[in-house]
Amino acid sequence: MEKYINTQEFMEYLKENNLVIIPESYADERIKELNAEKLKKRLLRRRGMITFREISDSKLWGEISPKAAKSYALREIENKGLVKENEVIKTKKGKLSIWKIHRIAVERIAKNRGTI
Repeated sequence: MEKYINTQEFMEYLKENNLVIIPESYADERIKELNAEKLKKRLLRRRGMITFREISDSKLWGEISPKAAKSYALREIENKGLVKENEVIKTKKGKLSIWKIHRIAVERIAKNRGTI
């Protein structure tokens, strides 16, 4: 059994309830952006070290991969720029090596790149 709705009534219902119809891809992208913003705020409140994966996921330095974030930080050390030598460390987690950077250095780079 097929039912039809009155489009005029449907449009009025949407207007009254302040609703809009959007593509699913737009909604998914917007949710990803909001989650990145939440992660960014949480990371900037944290004391201590941040992994380059977290920097990439939160888009603290813009659209950048973890590998590119690490190489950028290490290049800043070599150039005696925004990152000091003792602000980037390599830690062990089982057999894996995880690189971390101090939150203060992350903020300096983000401000320099204009992402916060």
